[in-house]
Amino acid sequence: MTGPGGIPENRRELELDIELTRRELGDTVEALVHKVDVPARAREAAEDVKARASDVVDEVKGKVAEVAGEAKVKAEELADGAAAVAGQARVRAEELAGEAKVKAAEVAERAAEKVGEVAGDAKVKVGAVADEAKVKAAEVADRAAVVADQARGRASHAVEQLPPPARRALREHPAAVVAGVVAVGLLVWRLARRGR
Repeated sequence: MTGPGGIPENRRELELDIELTRRELGDTVEALVHKVDVPARAREAAEDVKARASDVVDEVKGKVAEVAGEAKVKAEELADGAAAVAGQARVRAEELAGEAKVKAAEVAERAAEKVGEVAGDAKVKVGAVADEAKVKAAEVADRAAVVADQARGRASHAVEQLPPPARRALREHPAAVVAGVVAVGLLVWRLARRGR
């Protein structure tokens, strides 16, 4: 049976509701921790970009080596009376090396841009996750305040329902009465657990 505000009046239902709220909060925190682990995600993205850049550089090196090999074979074939052709082959090899440098610089620039984009995206996501966490924490705090207020109201109402001698004992020795109630509650809880 639930009371005002959807708060259970039965102690067991209240405990179940609190446990469910704790689990939901734990799941939310776990999801947020995963989202917030930006450094690990940024490292993975940087390693991926680095690996791709390395592959492109290896490919360019292979192409340069291939072209240089072809130029060398051609130069050997024409070496008999083609000093001019040998000079042209050297010029061509230098051009290809220059192109390879330009290509490598372009790849490095693209990799740097990608890392910047990933870092920017990560920063935006961290901000969104932080905002979401603030909202969730505020909701949980509001809900806890409502439950606490209702519990205070119920406790006050319960004290008013006590017979006058019990109220007098509660006013004169509140710590002893609370300790007795806690002891009885623990005893009931232990008995209930054994019965499971």
